[in-house]
Amino acid sequence: MMDGLFQQSQGALENPFPDLPLLKRGDYKYVYDFGENLLLVSNDVISSYGVQGSRIVHGTGRVTNQLSKYWFQVLGRQFPNHFISTDIENFPTACQNYFEQLDGRAMLVRKTRPLPVSCVVRGYLCNEGWHEYRRVGSISDLRLPSGMLENQKLSRPIFTPILQDKSPENSLQTMRNWFGKELSEDLHKVSIELYLNAWKLAWDRGVLLVETCFKFGFKDSTLHLIDECITPHTSQLWGKYSRHTNSAPLFLKKNTLHRDENTSLRTASEESILENYQYLYFCLTGKSVY
Repeated sequence: MMDGLFQQSQGALENPFPDLPLLKRGDYKYVYDFGENLLLVSNDVISSYGVQGSRIVHGTGRVTNQLSKYWFQVLGRQFPNHFISTDIENFPTACQNYFEQLDGRAMLVRKTRPLPVSCVVRGYLCNEGWHEYRRVGSISDLRLPSGMLENQKLSRPIFTPILQDKSPENSLQTMRNWFGKELSEDLHKVSIELYLNAWKLAWDRGVLLVETCFKFGFKDSTLHLIDECITPHTSQLWGKYSRHTNSAPLFLKKNTLHRDENTSLRTASEESILENYQYLYFCLTGKSVY
């Protein structure tokens, strides 16, 4: 299994696959450069969306990789993305030496020119959106009705772009200043449409997609959805029937990935966190993680 190798290397900066051309090491994955394509290898570092801090929980990398695969395949009917394959037989020849280690947690994708913006879509009044609303009565310059409650469903999703290394102010107008009106409007429109489609699919399977972060890049002149798609790293995900206003909602089966300080990401057992990841995958796909 891959776990033995990753237990030794996930917390370090070295390349766990020295025969492969490492491009960079991100928070949650290693990125390898194979010319026109990239190989993304998910590690087992986790963080719950909206919660500070992270830890290693062995086995979660396989789940997040396969969650991304699921969403890329489903949303790919609506909008192009960079996904190619998770089948190692389709990977570059050099990867075949690491079949056992890469199995289940690696993804071959098209190389794109990433846009330095995180396209956050909020469907509920929580996390940073709730704090902003309490301060100024609005989210990203959009005025909201008074008297709303924490975790309340918004009348329509709100697009809140976060510019990376560009400006301390994040708003649609700031994004227009950097990327131009046409591209900014495209990102706004596509992000909302992807969220609404994913929200409906998740709702039908007992999962509430509260908010999420999409990233995009250009392949030639075509905009693609890239990076990691609707996982606990990039999204707030609740059990459909666990939501109730003005309290911290519990996440799915064992309630380990929520914002309650009594059962935090730091104190929950590895077993219960992994079970949550696996249960989320089962809810959405009807399958077990292999």
